[in-house]
Amino acid sequence: MSGQSNGKDLPGPGLTRSSHQHQRVNERPWVQWTIVVGILAAVVTFLTVGKVTLVAWDLMFRLLLACCSIPLLVPYRYSGANLGFERVEWALLLALGLGPMLFSAILITNRFLHGDATCTTHEVAQVVYTGYIWRVALVDSPMASYPAATEHYLDPEVQRGSTYELCTGKGCFGVAVLVRQGAVDGSFSAGPPAQ
Repeated sequence: MSGQSNGKDLPGPGLTRSSHQHQRVNERPWVQWTIVVGILAAVVTFLTVGKVTLVAWDLMFRLLLACCSIPLLVPYRYSGANLGFERVEWALLLALGLGPMLFSAILITNRFLHGDATCTTHEVAQVVYTGYIWRVALVDSPMASYPAATEHYLDPEVQRGSTYELCTGKGCFGVAVLVRQGAVDGSFSAGPPAQ
């Protein structure tokens, strides 16, 4: 009987090896959700907290790369293999799930655990509305190195000549953050400013 199996090489009744392996991968849907949540957390954190963290963009991308790479240094045989993960599944979970979450946690912690804020006032040179983002340009350009720091997703309610306050503080990881910003004198525009 060449077409029959002795039952030892098949994983279960009615299952072939390929369907059994496919079943094992789908036993942990939380892995895929962790990866999705990690990537979304990194994007949202980058667009909100990352833009008020006063550090160059290339250093921020290096931090993200480091956070995605550091978990991969844990040896697979002591971690993923003991938990029953495939190598690729374990590497993707660490690099795309836990790494971006670590990046988000570092940026959020640095943003909200900061020292005393130092506030300065500046005159608004212009407010530019680009469709989705309001950009506030200041006369003396204190944030020229960090252009995204004075971008707003909602109307900042300032106009040309307004007094604008910037408050910066040193985060718990030693990186400066923009703690607070906004109009001081209460003058604000009623819609998109004329360009």
